[in-house]
Amino acid sequence: FPVTIEPCLTFYKYVQELGFHIVLLTGRKEEKREITLQNLNRVHIKNYDQLIMRKNKQESVSIYKLKQRMKLSKKYTIIANVGDQITDFEGGYNGKIIKLNTC
Repeated sequence: FPVTIEPCLTFYKYVQELGFHIVLLTGRKEEKREITLQNLNRVHIKNYDQLIMRKNKQESVSIYKLKQRMKLSKKYTIIANVGDQITDFEGGYNGKIIKLNTC
């Protein structure tokens, strides 16, 4: 079963209560969508605008995420980017960077 990182869940709930749009952008491949949705459900992350998953396996995850943030910035003002790896923030289009430390 997935493990909930409590500060992430707390932040998610806080942002949700404020009424911001929430977009989940992951380096996971599209073929893992169903298990990803199940895992999100198990940790009570259910209300978000989009779950964006990687289709192009040829490009690096950091390039993929940058391109997706660039696209998102045309629709939204990105106010924060939460991630656990420094590559989650490469290239800009982040808003406030919130770097999580994981064990």
